[in-house]
Amino acid sequence: MSTGWYVSAVALASFARPLFVAAVRSTDEDEVSHLSMLEEHDKSTFIGCVVTSPRRSLTLEKVVGDGAEGDVYRAKDQSGKYAAVKLLRQGQEVDKEVVNNLKALSSLHSKHISKLEKDFEDVQECCGKPCLVTEFVAGKDAAKILWDNCIRTMNDVDHGMARRGALSYKLLRSILLQSLAGFRDTEKAQLCNTDQQLRNVMFDDATELVVFIDFDGAFEDEDCPPTWPFREDRGGGTSLQSFRSLSYLLADDGDKSAYLELCDRLVKNYATAEQALFGEAFASSPPDASKPGAFFNRHPDDIITRQLQALLDTGSPHIGKVSGKGPWEVAVTTCWPVPQHAPARHPSQNPTFSEPMHAETKPQHHASQKPPSKPI
Repeated sequence: MSTGWYVSAVALASFARPLFVAAVRSTDEDEVSHLSMLEEHDKSTFIGCVVTSPRRSLTLEKVVGDGAEGDVYRAKDQSGKYAAVKLLRQGQEVDKEVVNNLKALSSLHSKHISKLEKDFEDVQECCGKPCLVTEFVAGKDAAKILWDNCIRTMNDVDHGMARRGALSYKLLRSILLQSLAGFRDTEKAQLCNTDQQLRNVMFDDATELVVFIDFDGAFEDEDCPPTWPFREDRGGGTSLQSFRSLSYLLADDGDKSAYLELCDRLVKNYATAEQALFGEAFASSPPDASKPGAFFNRHPDDIITRQLQALLDTGSPHIGKVSGKGPWEVAVTTCWPVPQHAPARHPSQNPTFSEPMHAETKPQHHASQKPPSKPI
């Protein structure tokens, strides 16, 4: 994925394909050879196209993503509100089960899950093509917290490239609480997505809001503990995508150990996402916002108390920006090995009970069926 603005949507898969796909050499006998960039197809044809619903209309403004199934456009309504419109390619059809999953997730009104755009839930044809209209979410995928701070792979970690201190305990605590709420909300829709790793999580640096995206591989299940996204990333040159790898950017060894212990518990201790959320966020029973759990109470302050109270009151812990600077505001363009306060890979980061997550592997199965076995 490229940096900048991203669109989040369940069916708006990754935008790995470039807008121009080839450089073609053209040669005439009496002319100089030259290279011309050819577009895969003319995306500009649909700029200015209007998508209508009984209450609102959206005008396509620009292409913001290009995937295997279609092109994603940023669109704006009469009031200036943005939405994401995905126009499917010729021969593609809207997946009814993906739409049903989106509708189930949208009905929760969770701040931490991407939804179908209001008033366009049933619109599946735009500009003469099959389409989906979803929320437009500003930000970057959360793996950029790692990548923009010099650790894209485990090789980078092993070479001491991690910028310890780039991610504060306070910000990580907020990201984790919002994410646990997102896992719980997915479970409330009776869905499970074992591929909800950092590349499928949006993080807006301006607001520090966490939003889950890309539920193409989701399947029906009443119980879905957040196990797989907290396993250790694979070694070597595989891209870092696990929530666990955020520990490499913490400055304090005590915070790092407490966070890794939390990851261990999420991998092995909980049968449901709701149990994981309340088991970690609150130390008391019944839950008490003034008594957060083991990881969350390392540095008690008013921010975490208000976030926990928001979780109890509204089901969402997001209260706005909690840190002075986000990780990208202090990112560097050139990464060099930096002195480490501790070995790059602490033994506690290698649990004996868990296998590494396959960061690049996405489980493929029918959306209404539980997979025969968990991905390895």
